[in-house]
Amino acid sequence: MAALHLCLRYIQSHTSVTYCIAQVTVATMLLKILVSITAAVAVTASALDKPVGASGCRWEGTAPYCDGECEPGWTERGRSQCGDGSCCWTGSKALCCEDEDAVQKLVQQQDKVGASGCRWEGTAPYCEGECEPGWSERGRSQCGDGSCCWTGSKALCCEDDDANRDL
Repeated sequence: MAALHLCLRYIQSHTSVTYCIAQVTVATMLLKILVSITAAVAVTASALDKPVGASGCRWEGTAPYCDGECEPGWTERGRSQCGDGSCCWTGSKALCCEDEDAVQKLVQQQDKVGASGCRWEGTAPYCEGECEPGWSERGRSQCGDGSCCWTGSKALCCEDDDANRDL
């Protein structure tokens, strides 16, 4: 509103409409960014009981052309133009949180197989879990064996049947 008022005063004294339109356009863009950031903070605060990153939640969609979608095993908790930083020119980012049921199933699967047959690969907080040769990936989790990842995810790796027979 203040930018529009200043713009009208500028037109009255200088009669330059182009300068005035540019100022209003910049002010409008800044206002949109501020509203989007405020909405992202509000969505994050209301949708989560833990901070993003350490909680098994992450933003999906990459600026500037965002089309954020959650993978299977993840639930959408909100949407934002800016989410984790850079703002979208088109589309929006999705706040995706790992389904608690999916994590529980992975942990139960590990418990059924036994500690000698499966293990979690990837070390918090910067996880990039990958299974070694002779091991197969059975699932992924942000927290897996306890400590949660800020980036990446842990892999639940189980020994291949062929590897067990060779021993």
